[in-house]
Amino acid sequence: VEVFIRPSTHEDVANRIRALREEYPGPLFMILDGDHKKDNVMMELQIFTRLLAFGDYLIVEDSNVNGHPVNPEWGPGPWEAVTEFLAANRDAYDRDLQRELRFGFTQAPIGFLVRTESDDPVRDPLHLAGPTLSNDTYASCEEGRCVL
Repeated sequence: VEVFIRPSTHEDVANRIRALREEYPGPLFMILDGDHKKDNVMMELQIFTRLLAFGDYLIVEDSNVNGHPVNPEWGPGPWEAVTEFLAANRDAYDRDLQRELRFGFTQAPIGFLVRTESDDPVRDPLHLAGPTLSNDTYASCEEGRCVL
């Protein structure tokens, strides 16, 4: 287990994951449980989908916020990011409903994902989202802190 004390979209995180993949070529299990704003989660999905291989496992935590079913005042978050990302990249992941529903409740509805063998390039949900992204998201990318 390795914990990164950095923004998840920082290029150092992606570089470390690449290095770990070379050092340990087996399956990867990743949990996204940082900044739960939609913009950030969409960037994480775009970045990490390119790093994950067939069969790797990804959990997007706290997709239950913004009224899914808790904290309706939250605003767009992980649920909205996952649904928009998967709409643009239908073959990128299979949902693992068996694990998602195993205990009858989860903090990560629609967030149990298994990377598929798809050869399709990852479509850019940030580009598709257009003006819905915040100025902070664009600024952080322009400063080189993300790896789109």
